[in-house]
Amino acid sequence: MSFLTRIGAWRTRTKVIGALALLLILGGAYAYWRSHQTTYQFVTVARGALTERVDLTGSVAPVGTVSLAFQNSGTIARVDKQVGDTVSEGTLIASLDTRTLQTQLAGAQADVDAAQARLAALKASATPATVAVSQTALDTAKRTLAGNYTNGVSAIIDSYAKSNDAVRTKLNIFFTNPETSNPSLVFISSESGASRNAEDERAQLNTLFSTWQSEIASLSASSPRGTVDTALAHASDNLAAIAHFLNDLNTATINAVSFQAGSTLTTETAKATVTASVSELNTAIANVIAAQNAIATQASVVAQDQAQLSKTTEPATSEDIAAQQAAIDAAQAKADAIRVQISQASLRAPIAGTVSVQGAKVGQTVAANQPVATVFSSDALEVDVSLPEVDLGKVKTGDDVEITFDAFPGETFTGTVFSIDPAETVTSGVVGYTTKVHFAKADPRVKSGLTANLSIVAAKKDAVLYLPQYAILQTDAGSFVETLNGSTVVQTPVTTGIRDDNGNVEVLSGATEGEQVLNIGLKSGA
Repeated sequence: MSFLTRIGAWRTRTKVIGALALLLILGGAYAYWRSHQTTYQFVTVARGALTERVDLTGSVAPVGTVSLAFQNSGTIARVDKQVGDTVSEGTLIASLDTRTLQTQLAGAQADVDAAQARLAALKASATPATVAVSQTALDTAKRTLAGNYTNGVSAIIDSYAKSNDAVRTKLNIFFTNPETSNPSLVFISSESGASRNAEDERAQLNTLFSTWQSEIASLSASSPRGTVDTALAHASDNLAAIAHFLNDLNTATINAVSFQAGSTLTTETAKATVTASVSELNTAIANVIAAQNAIATQASVVAQDQAQLSKTTEPATSEDIAAQQAAIDAAQAKADAIRVQISQASLRAPIAGTVSVQGAKVGQTVAANQPVATVFSSDALEVDVSLPEVDLGKVKTGDDVEITFDAFPGETFTGTVFSIDPAETVTSGVVGYTTKVHFAKADPRVKSGLTANLSIVAAKKDAVLYLPQYAILQTDAGSFVETLNGSTVVQTPVTTGIRDDNGNVEVLSGATEGEQVLNIGLKSGA
């Protein structure tokens, strides 16, 4: 092969190699470009119906539940109904011993009769008979006053005994060295101020009881009335001081943190013991006040009768007659008040239902307004649930509710939101609003206490535009959808509305039906 031929062949090979190299470079560049192209998925803005729900868990409770308490303190004489008993409105559940009240009523009615007799004497001309009536009324009033003073002495002695029992017998176990000038509580309380006060006051009570006991030792039914009046006043002051001590001890007790080793007290027994002492002291206070009032009232009656006797021979004026009529009215009002107390000694069911709590026991002493029984309306039930504050703006009264129970799988009950408490309830630091749901139809199988699963239809809209949640971009600046303009991604702000259980979100503005937006969430199959 000649030299020129070889040169030509070499040039031909060089061109082929160059062409192949160029093809390889172009092919690699194209492959690189293809591998870096962005692939988009799209979601179509659709129109349809959306239902927003709030799912909660609550419990079935009676619509009507009433805690019952006596309006006055006393001793329970009988218990007529027990837990589980069915009662109708007005059924007697328990009652207090009214023998003392009945005695007081008899005395009050006697005062009414005496006042009416005095009025009759005023209106009649003075005769030996009318003078005798006035004298008899005065003598009766004086005897009653003497009896009141005797009762006052008894009330003083009894108040000392009750106070001594309440403080020393019941509460000495709360202290070390209780009968010294330096008693100390056997527990530590978070209310340190109340603890210190209780200890100081307990030391002072030793002197109080000693002085009080000496005063009582010289007191008897024959003591001068001025002495009895003074002793009643001292008893009232002593009881007030003891009440202050019990108040501080109660505050310290309910905030007890720990008890000394060897103490027989527990938090519950300590609270119960203080409550019993307070009840006993309240009885003593009530007795002393009653004795003072009885003496003051009867002393006024004696003064009136004395004045009436001196006026018996004089013609009665219209003012005298009016005053006596007022006295009759006052005596009648007192008798009526006692009758009311007697009627309040009977605890009756205010609604028809079932007794769910019965704490009353015959012989038990109860304080005024101390709950002893509970009646719930067993025929009318509702579902009580705590509505979280995040859902408060979604739910309103009248919303439909679907209700299911684990006890009845596969069945759905219906109801409506009846009320939402305007005040919050904080449970374990979580704010909620008590919401009540009424059943659309009663079902005898549903019982109080069942756990209920609620699905509240908070909002329902038809023919609205919507997108799945994953197609909406949410930032601090707001909500957006992304669309493709050529090869450029464009963000468009949208206004959203309700959300349903399937993750669809209502689009109020910013998108049109049928519009293709980018699937920014890249949900498969979208």
